[in-house]
Amino acid sequence: MPHFFAHPEMWKNHRAGPPPAGFFAIFKWIYLFISIVFITGSLPNLLSGLFIRRRINRTFSLVVAGLDCLQVPFGTVLGIFTLIVLLRGTVRERYAANAE
Repeated sequence: MPHFFAHPEMWKNHRAGPPPAGFFAIFKWIYLFISIVFITGSLPNLLSGLFIRRRINRTFSLVVAGLDCLQVPFGTVLGIFTLIVLLRGTVRERYAANAE
C-alpha cells in the first residue's frame, strides 16, 4: 500500500498531491487499538471455555455468551449455541451436581 502512494508520477494530474506522511501513522494506531480490543474480547471467551469444560461458573458463561451475540456473524452463532446448550435442564443438573 505505501508503494501506491509513494510514486509521485501517480499524483501528477491530481490537485492535492500525495497524502501526508502522518496519514499512515494514524492507521498504525487504529490497528493497535483493534488488536487490543480483539485480545480483550478473547480472554472472557477463553475463560468461559475453560469454565464450561470444568462445569463451573455457569452464570459467567451465560453472560459471555450474551455478549458474544453482539459480535456479528461468528460471535452471534457462538453465543446463540452456547445459550441453547447452557439453558438445557440436563446441563443445569450437571453444573448443580458439580457445585456440590
